[in-house]
Amino acid sequence: MPRKTIVIVGGGFAGVACGRRLRSRLNPEEARIILFGEENYMVFQPLLAEVAGRSILPEAAATPLRVALPGVECRREKVVDVFLAENRLVYETFEGVKRSLVYDHIVIACGSSVNLTAVPGMADHALPFRTVADAVRLRSQISQQLEQAAVEENPARRKFFLTFAVIGGGFSGVEVAGEINDLLNDVEKWYPTIHPEESRVILIHSRDQLLQEVSPSLREFTRRKMEQNGVEIVLEKRVKLVTAEGVTLSDGTHYPAATVVGTVGTAPHPFVERMAAPKEKGRLKTSPDMRLEGSTNAWAIGDCALILNAYDNQPAPPTGQLAEREGKQCAENIVRLLRGQPTKPFYFKPLGMLCAIGGHNAVAEMMGFKLSGFFTWWVWRTVYLMKLPSFSR
Repeated sequence: MPRKTIVIVGGGFAGVACGRRLRSRLNPEEARIILFGEENYMVFQPLLAEVAGRSILPEAAATPLRVALPGVECRREKVVDVFLAENRLVYETFEGVKRSLVYDHIVIACGSSVNLTAVPGMADHALPFRTVADAVRLRSQISQQLEQAAVEENPARRKFFLTFAVIGGGFSGVEVAGEINDLLNDVEKWYPTIHPEESRVILIHSRDQLLQEVSPSLREFTRRKMEQNGVEIVLEKRVKLVTAEGVTLSDGTHYPAATVVGTVGTAPHPFVERMAAPKEKGRLKTSPDMRLEGSTNAWAIGDCALILNAYDNQPAPPTGQLAEREGKQCAENIVRLLRGQPTKPFYFKPLGMLCAIGGHNAVAEMMGFKLSGFFTWWVWRTVYLMKLPSFSR
């Protein structure tokens, strides 16, 4: 079999899982595997909140792609276009020169982008929360506000510096609000001029319950535990405006806050928007085996793809758990195709969901069981740390 060139666009859960499986199944004489990533590391997003809350070091949530993908060519040039009919990818070098690369198979796994225009003012005055740099920036922001509050003599201004508003009650919003609250509780003892009642963490969500992905009983447990820990929960209210002075809700309520964190708003990746391929709601439409509709050698996985899960005949949700399995099964289908075997539809029964909510508490639904409390947090931390690529992490 002539040596094939397989290109993966994207260094997230899906792309890394696909690259690792391909390299384990195909030797270097059979295939040249190239991965283009926007960063030279893989972001382990479930741990970003703990980076912001100083529970773990930033390095633990970012694995270098070359460490995670031995034997795979990892490149940081920017992919600007794919011409599917020509089996040709166009990328931009570090010097700004556009070059082409001909491939035998291409896997699109570039995820989605942050849409900071979802709320007026959010792009200018809110901190995004998607990358390691975002988590480090938030951690620095929390320290800065504590320092300012410690020497501020005006009580109103001191409360302003110590108020943190988080927009969005999904997994990211809940986890980061809980971590900020834990961090404030842990460090305020070192600031004798700050009284504990002056700090405030507000979690704002437009739905009637947090964490729509889990069962109603766990949603209620999440709300109750977070409120017991001191987080203010505002439900069924949309943020109308974000300014340098805080957030204003749709009913006119204004919360003065020096720090606003935006965890809502996603958009299709610009690269995907430019692709001449079938899409639905900004996601690439795929056949059951994860090939792009109408293509024989182009595949799409992860958040950028609309994949039907044969387990329940529903679109696979854009979660890390599903993205990882899509990457592995996509790689297996490519290997089957190269060896003249039929491909298989994507099939995966989700193992469950885990979410840390602060105060060494977590909620989970795993293999039919509903769990909550400290033991669940221990399971959450253990599971995610064990998933980090490479033993060094």
